[in-house]
Amino acid sequence: MGRTQQSILSFFGKPRAGARPPLRGAPAVAAPPAGATAGASAGNGGSGSGGGASMGGWGGGRPGAASRVGGGGVAPPPRSLAVEMDDDMPDDAQLLATLEMVESQSLAGARLGVSPAQRASLVSKRSSGLGISEEQFLSPARPPQTSRALVFGSSVHKRVLADKQPAGSPKKARVESCGAPTFSDDDAARTGRSPSLSVSPVTPRRRLRRTRGATAGSDSDSDFVPEPMGTDERSDDDDDLAVAAPRIRAAGQKMDDWRASSRTVAAERPVAGVSAVKVKLESLPPMSAADRAAVRERLMSCASLPGSTGTGGSGVAQVDGEDAWSAKNGWSVVVRDSAGRPTTHPDYDETTLYVPPKAVAGLTPFQKQFWDIKRHAYHVIIFFKKGKFYEMYDKDADVVHKELGLNYTGGGRVDMRCCGVPEQAFERHALRLLDLGYKVGRVEQTETINAATKRRKGAGTGGSAANRSAVCERSLVRVLTRSTVSDDFLLKDHHARYLLAIVEDEAAASSCGGSGDATPVNNDGEVLIGVCYVDAAAGAITVGEFLDDYRRAGVDKLLTYLSPPEILVDGTRPTSARLSSLLRWAGDTDSTDVVRVSGGFSTMTPARLQHYLGGASAGSAVEAQRQQLHRFFLDRGHVLASRAMGACADYLASLKVDAEVLSMGNFTLLPSPRDELPGSDVSSESDACSRSILGAPLPVHMCASTQDRYDPSVEPRAHMVLDAASLLNLEVLETGGDRSESGALISFVDRAVSAGGKRLLRRWLAEPLLDPAAINDRYNAIDFLHAADDASGSLLSGLRKQLSQLPDLTRALAKTHAAATVADNAVMFDNTNQRRVKEFISVLNGLQSALDILDTVSVDIARHRKCNVVDNDAAPRRLEWLVTSGAGVPESASAHLAWFFDGAFDFAAARKDGDLFLQPGAVASYDERKQAVADVEARLNAELAKHKTALRESGLKYFHRPKEPYQIEVPTACVQRSNLPRSWVLKSQSKTAQRYWTPEVERLANAHIDAMEQLEVETKTALRSLLARFDGDAAIWSAVARAVSELDALLALAVVSRPDGTGPMCRPTIVLASQASTDGVEASPVLHARSLRHPVLACRMNNNFVPNDVLLGTADGAEPDDAHPLAVVVTGSNMGGKSTLLRQTCVAAILAQMGCFVPAKSFTLTPVDRIFTRLGAHDRITRGQSTFAVEMEETATILSHATSQSLVIVDELGRGTSTHDGYAIAHAVLCDLTRRVRCRTLFATHYHLLTESFAADRGVALYKMAIRVDDANKDITFLYCFTPGVAPASFGIHCARLAGIPADVADHADASAKEFEETLARQLADRKEERLVESLALSLRGGVGSTALNAIFALVEAGRD
Repeated sequence: MGRTQQSILSFFGKPRAGARPPLRGAPAVAAPPAGATAGASAGNGGSGSGGGASMGGWGGGRPGAASRVGGGGVAPPPRSLAVEMDDDMPDDAQLLATLEMVESQSLAGARLGVSPAQRASLVSKRSSGLGISEEQFLSPARPPQTSRALVFGSSVHKRVLADKQPAGSPKKARVESCGAPTFSDDDAARTGRSPSLSVSPVTPRRRLRRTRGATAGSDSDSDFVPEPMGTDERSDDDDDLAVAAPRIRAAGQKMDDWRASSRTVAAERPVAGVSAVKVKLESLPPMSAADRAAVRERLMSCASLPGSTGTGGSGVAQVDGEDAWSAKNGWSVVVRDSAGRPTTHPDYDETTLYVPPKAVAGLTPFQKQFWDIKRHAYHVIIFFKKGKFYEMYDKDADVVHKELGLNYTGGGRVDMRCCGVPEQAFERHALRLLDLGYKVGRVEQTETINAATKRRKGAGTGGSAANRSAVCERSLVRVLTRSTVSDDFLLKDHHARYLLAIVEDEAAASSCGGSGDATPVNNDGEVLIGVCYVDAAAGAITVGEFLDDYRRAGVDKLLTYLSPPEILVDGTRPTSARLSSLLRWAGDTDSTDVVRVSGGFSTMTPARLQHYLGGASAGSAVEAQRQQLHRFFLDRGHVLASRAMGACADYLASLKVDAEVLSMGNFTLLPSPRDELPGSDVSSESDACSRSILGAPLPVHMCASTQDRYDPSVEPRAHMVLDAASLLNLEVLETGGDRSESGALISFVDRAVSAGGKRLLRRWLAEPLLDPAAINDRYNAIDFLHAADDASGSLLSGLRKQLSQLPDLTRALAKTHAAATVADNAVMFDNTNQRRVKEFISVLNGLQSALDILDTVSVDIARHRKCNVVDNDAAPRRLEWLVTSGAGVPESASAHLAWFFDGAFDFAAARKDGDLFLQPGAVASYDERKQAVADVEARLNAELAKHKTALRESGLKYFHRPKEPYQIEVPTACVQRSNLPRSWVLKSQSKTAQRYWTPEVERLANAHIDAMEQLEVETKTALRSLLARFDGDAAIWSAVARAVSELDALLALAVVSRPDGTGPMCRPTIVLASQASTDGVEASPVLHARSLRHPVLACRMNNNFVPNDVLLGTADGAEPDDAHPLAVVVTGSNMGGKSTLLRQTCVAAILAQMGCFVPAKSFTLTPVDRIFTRLGAHDRITRGQSTFAVEMEETATILSHATSQSLVIVDELGRGTSTHDGYAIAHAVLCDLTRRVRCRTLFATHYHLLTESFAADRGVALYKMAIRVDDANKDITFLYCFTPGVAPASFGIHCARLAGIPADVADHADASAKEFEETLARQLADRKEERLVESLALSLRGGVGSTALNAIFALVEAGRD
C-alpha cells in the first residue's frame, strides 16, 4: 500500500514497469536521473538534484544562476509540482491530472525544462502542430507573457478526477501544487520570468471534489468554491450540489480496473536553501490569454483528452472562458440602463442594467439567477452566496480585485470574472467597501441542498421550470450603505449615522432659481423646509418642517450637525441656488453621498402608515405613534414632511430594511411653525436638532419656569441655537483642521462610558438648555453626585465601571426588533443562530445590569432625603425621576425581565454555547420537532445494536460526515472474517476500518437529515417568537435604555465639573432678566466671568493658561461700580489672544447652559438664546464664496437674527476688502449692534479709529490684550491679560519677526510703515487746514456778529475731524 514518487515526465516517456505504454501521440521523454527520483521518493521535497523535469522555469532558474539559455545543462528549475494518485490510475487520468495541475498554476507555455539530448529526442518524435516546433514549445528559453493572473485552480482548489470506481476500490485522485515565491516581484519584472516556487512535500490525502464539466444547470456545474486564503482544509459539505465528474476515457481505449494500491508520482526539483511553503493565489505568475489557450490546446492534443480540438468533448471548461463571455455578451461591457440609456446620457439610471431578451435565453440557470438580481441593483457590489462562500462576478469582481486586492479565481466562474471570500470574512470586506463609498448587497441561499433535491424530485417531468431547476433558491436579503448599517462590526463606534431627506417648498425653489444661477427676491423671505432623518442602527426617525431663511441656515446646521453619509434629494423638482450649493458642498466630501431620486418623492399616506405600524395592539405606544403621525401629516397638512418621510421609506425599502426600521414606531416630530406649541401633542425630543436649532428660538422669558413648576418628566422644548458657523468656529463638535473630535469641546465634555451616554452628551452640547429651572436641576444632580461620591469614596467610579460594561442597549433593542419582525430564511453555514442567541442573552444581561445600576442610585437618593442632606430646592429632580421605579423606570420592568431568566429556556446553555433549548411545553411545535429527531435517533441506535449482535462485533459504531452521517464503521478484522451482506454499500474507509450504509440505515439517515432541518427551522421560528414576546415590551426596555444613557451623561458632567488641576470649576449662577423693569425699559442681560479659562487649551497648556475676567451687562439692582456695558471693543496686537478670549466666552456660555460647571472662579449668566460668531478669514471655494463673501454672509445672519438675549462675537470684520470699506462696514455693524439690537457683544478689531469713534459711548467699553514691547530690540512679549484701555498699535511687524519673516524683509516693512504713517499724518493735517479755511470764509460771509462764534465752531469741528 506504499506510495512512490517519480517524474511527471514519465507519463509522457518510458513506460513504468508493469504499466501500460504511453498513449498514441504522447511525446516520449527520458526518465529523470536517479538523483531526482531518489530525492523525490525521500519525500523531503528538497534532497533531489541533477537533471529531471521542470515545469514553470524559463532560462534555468533564478537570476544569477550558472546555467542560462543555451547552456550545457538545465539548472534546477524553481518549481515543484506533485500529483498524488491511486495506484494504476489510467494514463489518460494521469495526463488530465497534469493538465489540471498546469492550469492550476497558470504556467505560461507549460515549458518542460530538459537536457539538449532529451530535447532532440523529443523533436524527432513529434511536431507541435501549433506553428512552433516541439523544441520551441519545450524550450526553457521563451519567457512568459505578463497579464492578469487568472487561476484555474491552486493548492486550495482541489478537483475530483473520477466519480465512479469499481466496488471495493473507493479511493479518489487528488491534484495538488506546492511551493511559494522565492524571489521578489521586482526580480520577476526585471528578468521577465515568473516567480520561482520552492519544493513542498505532498500533504496527507483527503477527499476532493470536481468543479467543472457537469451539467450547465447545477449550482456546481461550472464552479469551484474557493476557500479562505491560507487554509488547506475544507469540510465535506462545501458545495451546494456536488456532482461527480464523468468517467475519463482515452480515445478508443477502455479504462482498466483500478488497483487498490496507490503511489505518488511527482517531479520535484529543489532550490537550495529555500524552505517549502504552500502556494497562495496572490503568488501565482501572470499569463496572457493566448498563452493560456496554447498551453491548454497543446497538452490536450498531446493527451487526446475530451475537450481538445477535434474531439467535441467538454470535460473541462476553457481557461479563458471569461474572455469569451465578454465577447459574446456585449451588454455586460457596453452598459445601458433598463431604459436603454448609455452611461453618458444625462438621465442614465445607474441602478439598473439592460439585458437583451435573447441574451437571457442563452444564459444558464445559475447565470439567469445572478443577472436577474444584478440588473435591478447594478450599482451595488453583490456578494453572491455559493455554499460557504460569497462570490463576486463580472464588474463586481473587478471592483473587489482593485479595491480589496482579491485575486481572480481561475478560468472565471460561470464563464465570468470572479472573486470569492469565505462566509466569515464578509463583514471585514464589506466594511472596507463601505468606507470607500460603495453599496454592498448580500445575496443569500434560501434553500438547503436537501430541500432543493426534494423540490426537484417532487416536480417530476411535468413540473415548472423553477421547480425543476438544479439551482438553489437565492434572494437579495440586504443592501448595506454607510448610513444604514446596523451591525456593531460595521458601525465601528458610537456615532449615529443618518439618512437625510430634504424637501424644499416648490414656490420658494422656483423663485430662488431652480437652475442654480438666480438669486433670492429679497433677504427677508422665509422658506418652508421638510426634513426626515433616520438613524437605522437605533431605529430612530425624526420628521418635521421648519422655516428657513434665504441662506438656508437651518439646512446648513443640519448638514453640519448630522454629517449624514447619505442625503436624498428629489431629482424631479428644482432646488434653489443656495440649497444646490449646500448639497454640492456636502457631496464633494468623501463622507457624504447625495442621492437624487429620479422617480421623485412619494408621500407617507395613511395606507403606508398602516402597513408599517398597523400591526400594533390598541393602546400600545406604536399605535399612538401611528395616530400622531396621521394627524401630523393629514390633519395639519405637513405635506413636505410627509414627502421627506416617504422618500426615506422608499429608499429603505430598496435596501430591504424598511420593515425593521419603520415598524419600531420610534418617531420624533419636530414642532412646525403651523403647530401651536402650548398644549401641542407634538414631541420636541430629538436625537439631533430641535425646532429652536432649525428655526427661531423662543423668547427666553417664555422658556423659563420656576423650580416649583418644573416637571422633570418632560423634556425641555427650547434650546440655545448654535448655527453651522458657530459650531465650526467654536470647534464644538470637531476641529477645523482634520475634522476630528480631538481638540474640540466635545473631547473635554465627553467623559461618558456608554455608547448611549456619548450620543446624548453630543446632543446636549449642540442643544444647550434655555430654561433656568432645567439648567439648575442639572447643577443639582452634579452637586448630589459629588456629595454622594465624597461620602462613599467610590460612587462615581463604581457606577461608571458598571456602565462601561453595558452593551449599546439602544442599538441592541433595534437589532432585536429587526430579528423578531423580519423572517430570515438565509441558509448560513457558520454559527449564526448561536451568535443571535448570545446577542439576545447579552441584551437581557445588559438590561438586568441597567436596572441594578438605577436601583443603586435610587436607594442612595432616598437615603440622602431621609437624612435631610438634600432639601427640595437642591434635589436633583430629573435624576430622581429617572431612577425611580414607576417613574423613569417602568414599574413592571423587573417582572417582565425575570420571565426570560427563569421560565422561557435553558438560560445557562444559551449563555455558554448559544444553544436555544426551550423548556418543555413552551412551544408545542418545537417539542414535536425535537421528539421527531429523538425518535429517528432511537431507531438508528436500535439498528446499530442489531448489527452488533449479527456480526458479533461490539466495536461497531457510527461515523458521521456532514452529507453522509451514520455510516456503520466496521473494523478491518471484522470485514475480513465476516461475509458482509451484498446490500451494504461502502461509503468510506480508513486504514483500520471500513464504513457502510445499509438500506435501512441510509433511509433513517436521510430521515434524520430531514428531521434536523425541520428542527432547525422550528428553532429559528421559536427564537423569533421569543424575540417577538420580548419586543412586545419595547417601550419598557427603551425607557430603561434612555434612563441609563442619561445617568451616564450626568455622571460625565459630574466628572468634568471636578477641578482638573488647571484651576477651579464653579457652579454658574443663572439669572433671568425680567421682561421689563418698572419704567418699561427692558432689563440688561449679563455675562460675568471671573478668572475664566478655555477648557481645552487650559488642559493642554499645563497650568500656563492665563485666565481673564469678562464682564458684559449690568444685573438688576447692581451697584454703580458693578455696571458694565453690553458691548466691548477689543484691541491688541496680532497673536495677542483676542480670538481665544472671544471663543472661551462663548464656550463658557455653552457649558453653563448644557448644565455643566464652568472653568472659572465665578460665572453669572442670563441664558443666551443664540450665539453668533464671525471669526477668521476663510473662503468656501466649493460653494463659490470668497473670503469677503463669507464675512458678509455671517455678518448678515447676525444682523438679521440677533436679539437682546443673544451673544455675538466678531473678530476683525472687514479685513476681506479695502481698509476704508472695511472700516466703514465695521463701524456701521457695531453701531447697529449697540444701538438697535443691544445684545452682549465682543468686537475685536485692528481699526483703531473705532476706539476713537466709540470712546464717548457709554454702551461700549474699550479693552485690550496687554503686551510688553521692546522697541530697541524690536521684540514683543504677549501677556494675554484682558485689561481696560486701547492698544497703541497692532505691532504686526513685530509679530512677523516672531513668525520667522526674514530680518531684511521685516526691516523694509518697518521703514515702509513709518513712511506710510508720516504720509497719512501729513494728508490729514492738510485736510484739516483746508476745512478750517473753508469754515472761516463761510463764517465771515455770514455777518460780523456771528463771525467769531462761527469761527470757533469751525475750529472745533475741524479738530474733531
